[in-house]
Amino acid sequence: MKNKNFVQLHPKTPNLHKDSIFEEPCVIQPLLKPKSLVKVGAYTGIYGTKSNIYSCYIGRYCSIADNVTIGPSEHPTNWLSTSMIQYVNAVHDWDSYVTEQTGAYHSPPVKFRAGTPPVIGNDVWIGANAFIKNGISIGNGAIISAGAVVVSDVPDYAIVGGVPAKVIKYRFSEKVIESLLKLSWWDYHIMGTQEIEFSEPEKALATIEKMISQSRLKKIISS
Repeated sequence: MKNKNFVQLHPKTPNLHKDSIFEEPCVIQPLLKPKSLVKVGAYTGIYGTKSNIYSCYIGRYCSIADNVTIGPSEHPTNWLSTSMIQYVNAVHDWDSYVTEQTGAYHSPPVKFRAGTPPVIGNDVWIGANAFIKNGISIGNGAIISAGAVVVSDVPDYAIVGGVPAKVIKYRFSEKVIESLLKLSWWDYHIMGTQEIEFSEPEKALATIEKMISQSRLKKIISS
């Protein structure tokens, strides 16, 4: 795990997967789940202390509110049972109890694959109490409304909400979205730049494009 001076993690952050990466700067206030593979991009903030963050990939310039669940483990729905006793060896150390009660314990012959970590794009805002299922992708610029249960992929710049989450509308016109995706402004350090009119997206796009062409914006270098 790579952790630098401008990466703020919870002081009691447990051991994570060795390939976990945190680009600087970023802030992660909740405890991450032990042994999770977590990748977080620069200028992203995960706020509050009640979120449940498992293995996931989160892009740059994201804002994630409190009490959000991302990528929790799943259970099989088409097996005999949904219980972990079917596929987790000696779950909760119950093997000794089973041996005591039945005379023998045998390890499960089949493992359950719980899906891949969710992939969250750049410039994504996730509201409080949202749930993000394993194996899905959330596009760049998307907004996940508070309390949404996201069980399928979310398109770029879509605003979704509900249970299950559905597209409510898109943040911008197709033309503007196309320009945003083409420019990929999140690959650059734009904080503290006075020339960019952030409240006017189309003007901001034009300014960023001009600054890039003039080599006046520094690219974020992944470590």
